[in-house]
Amino acid sequence: MASPLNCCRRVSTCHRQSPGPRWKIPVAGKGYRGGNVTASIASRLILSLTLSASTIIAIALLVDYRLSREEILERLRVDSRLTVVDVVQDLERLLRGIEGNTRFIAGILARRQGSEEEIAQLLQEAVLHHDDVFGATIALARGQSAHPNGFAPYYFKQGGGVAYSDLTEGPVPYWQRPWFDDAASSGEPRWVEPYFDAGGAEIYMTTFSVPAFTTDDQGDQRLYAIVTADLTLEELHRYLKRLELGQHGIGFLVSREGLVMSSDADTVEMRPWQEVLPESQRQQFWLDMVNEAEPGKHTARHSDCAVVAGPCIIHMTRLQHSGWVLGVIYSERDVLAELRAYEYKVIALGLLCLAVMAVVVNLLTRRITRPLSALALSADQLGEGHLDTPLPQARGGDEVARLVQSFGHMKEELKRHISDLEQATANRSRMEGELSAARDIQMAMLPQSGRASEHCADFLLWATVESARTVGGDLFTYSLQGRKLFFAVGDVSDKGVPAALFMARSLSHLQHPGNRSPGQKLAELNNALVERNSNCMFVTLVLAVLDLDSLELRYASAGHPPPLLLHEGRSICPLQESGPATGLARDQAFPDNVLQLSPGDRLVLYTDGVDEAFNSAGEMFGTGRLAAWLDSCAGQSLAEAGQGLIEAISHFAEGVAQSDDITLLLLEVPRPTNQRGHQRSFHLTPDVIAASLDWLVAVLGPQLAPEAHSELQLVLEEVITNIYKYSGLGEQDTVSVALTIDDETVRLTVRDAGRAFNPLQDGRRAALGADIDHAEIGGLGVHLIEQLTDRQHYRREGDENCLELDRSLITTEDSTGTRS
Repeated sequence: MASPLNCCRRVSTCHRQSPGPRWKIPVAGKGYRGGNVTASIASRLILSLTLSASTIIAIALLVDYRLSREEILERLRVDSRLTVVDVVQDLERLLRGIEGNTRFIAGILARRQGSEEEIAQLLQEAVLHHDDVFGATIALARGQSAHPNGFAPYYFKQGGGVAYSDLTEGPVPYWQRPWFDDAASSGEPRWVEPYFDAGGAEIYMTTFSVPAFTTDDQGDQRLYAIVTADLTLEELHRYLKRLELGQHGIGFLVSREGLVMSSDADTVEMRPWQEVLPESQRQQFWLDMVNEAEPGKHTARHSDCAVVAGPCIIHMTRLQHSGWVLGVIYSERDVLAELRAYEYKVIALGLLCLAVMAVVVNLLTRRITRPLSALALSADQLGEGHLDTPLPQARGGDEVARLVQSFGHMKEELKRHISDLEQATANRSRMEGELSAARDIQMAMLPQSGRASEHCADFLLWATVESARTVGGDLFTYSLQGRKLFFAVGDVSDKGVPAALFMARSLSHLQHPGNRSPGQKLAELNNALVERNSNCMFVTLVLAVLDLDSLELRYASAGHPPPLLLHEGRSICPLQESGPATGLARDQAFPDNVLQLSPGDRLVLYTDGVDEAFNSAGEMFGTGRLAAWLDSCAGQSLAEAGQGLIEAISHFAEGVAQSDDITLLLLEVPRPTNQRGHQRSFHLTPDVIAASLDWLVAVLGPQLAPEAHSELQLVLEEVITNIYKYSGLGEQDTVSVALTIDDETVRLTVRDAGRAFNPLQDGRRAALGADIDHAEIGGLGVHLIEQLTDRQHYRREGDENCLELDRSLITTEDSTGTRS
């Protein structure tokens, strides 16, 4: 019958690409002329030599830089230490001279106390004749002068001469000033912390104070005066300037109380170290170095400094007379500046040499490799399949000439090899085609092409065969005769084509079991297979008959594993009596086994490819894992459970090739319900429409009215025709048809894995009521389905189209006679 649905699906057209040349050899050097800089020998030689020379030059420069750097830094350490020693010695001489002169004057006063005029004259001469002393004073102790404000003349150098200042006229009594009070309190000579001499010379200075004591008649010493000598901070700053080296070299001086003077400061004022070093994390580092400094010893450190850019070298020592710390900081970057400039010049010269070398190597290699370029052109043509391409002439006996000769030999061998390969490929293709046809024939002999699914009111059945090779020897079959279901699972010895042929013989004898018991049927099969069995092949087999009324299962085994039974959620392996494998000897006995099934029971028949599947550790899947799987999948459908077992076996044997055919048959006795259901899958072969209609007629039986029969057949024919022609599926794909019947409704459910298409919305509908001259061709199928069914519903479930069509069994007629 022609299908009105022939235009409901959009049809995509596939165009096969041109096969192109019969063969083509990939040529690695195809890009030689395409600009690939690493393709030619010259380019690779230039790149290799340049990289090698660059690496050697870089290593040499690095080693030279490292050695020169260490030498320069070592020289800096020595020079900086010598410079610090020189400055320290000069400072020590300066301080020693000042201290000696001051002690000498204090000693004179301790032995003889002169008049105030004599004291002033002594001071003036001391300042005038001692170049290192800036100023001096003799400040009498309180009570030693007749004046209420005391006596403290101060003479200091100014403008090439000696100036005078009276320290008694200051805002603060002179005996309260540090230069007087420190020496008077301690009774020992002391260098006073640097200060600004307000009311005196009005400059920054430091003072060396010496107490002069007299002895009274009782022998007790009394303070007579404090003798001082001043040293300006400008003079100390000049000494620090001698420590500077480079742009960022800094000399510095630290007093006992932590006042700091540096050579790079704009003024000679000494500041507290907390102001000079604001970073708390660096303060402890400098404090440790200052505390470690001792007279006559040098402390050196290499560290990152905040006062100069980059790493620096630090030297410190302590002055013996004053206890002050003298230090110097040198910038490593300044010291190594000339070395870096020299290295840059060497690098530039090296790069220039590399460029010249690359040019020379390119010229030489191009000349040497010119014959290879011609050979590369010929090789490209050979790679395209043009084996008659001429090769360049081979002149001389060098490597290039021998290479051309080798290419000529390769070209002749290649011609012969391609001819042999084409012949072998043709033979192999013919063999694969024959094996593929044999597999198709073999699968066609099995129910539903080797993957069966039955959903009936009295039983559910699912079975599959997974061959280890293209063709195999496992088999299963089933048939329904009246109220008895016959089914069998078998395994032929050996594999491949012989096993497939022997399997076909076995199936031909199992198609019509008749009224004989399973044991009798196996005996007949055994005697039939013994005939013309020169290869001594055999079949292990289980043949069973299930009475759908009494649920009594009677089966016989010919050397085959017993079935597994899932009863009330627990798997059972019943004991069985078994006969020998069929096909080996005539007139063998095969005892019958009887098993009573109950609604909800599930039976599993399998071949040894299931329980004897091995993994990489040499372990078998075994009946224990099979029973555990049967227990775990009790709530799944037969198809889900069966496919899950196949996947479990594949996962178990991962990494190990399948060594034997796998056949699995699952049978379930459904629990009684008010609904009767049937389901079956059909391969999309040319006879799929006839097969699906035959199945529909069989399952509907006489329980429906003839009108319902006809209408459901029309509906199913339209749907299956549409899927077969326009779904884009092949013969290896299947369409599932399910039929559900209750007292009021028949539901037809069709599933296919074709491209998504909703015929109820996207299907083309022909305009109804047009005259014959203007009527469209096709597009009536959707109208037909909607007229013959009461409910239509489409949905996409995963990768499947699902179309549900309901027809009510309660029919009424309206006034026009139309069924509603």
